Amino acid sequence: MALHPKLPKFMKSIHRRDRCKKLLRFLLLAFYDQLFGFGERPFRVFRFALIMIAVFAPVHFQYSPFDLSQAGMWEFWNRLWTSAYFSGVSFTGLGYGNWDEYPSIWRISLGVVESVLGGLLLALFLVTFTRKWMR
Repeated sequence: MALHPKLPKFMKSIHRRDRCKKLLRFLLLAFYDQLFGFGERPFRVFRFALIMIAVFAPVHFQYSPFDLSQAGMWEFWNRLWTSAYFSGVSFTGLGYGNWDEYPSIWRISLGVVESVLGGLLLALFLVTFTRKWMR
């Protein structure tokens, strides 16, 4: 008795899906290992937070409301430092107060995204730090 002709293709597609699932699971576990060392390395979370602040700072600088076309080098570095400060304040979720009078919608959106990610990373740091030192 012969098998249905489409059965081998169906079986191959199952195996292909399993390989994709295993690859995605491997990539997710590799990300977890690099992010927090499976709960054993809290300073990896701290490193990741610093990297995130450093990545968001130039993005905030890009959407800065200031015209840098006629500004000197001192003004450029001052605005870059201000953007890094803005990124750090956004990360911790402290709020801006009267610090930035007219933020654009893009800066507000970036601040919200960075604040949510920062809150999650701060909580993850506390969990991994507590887990590490409670043993």
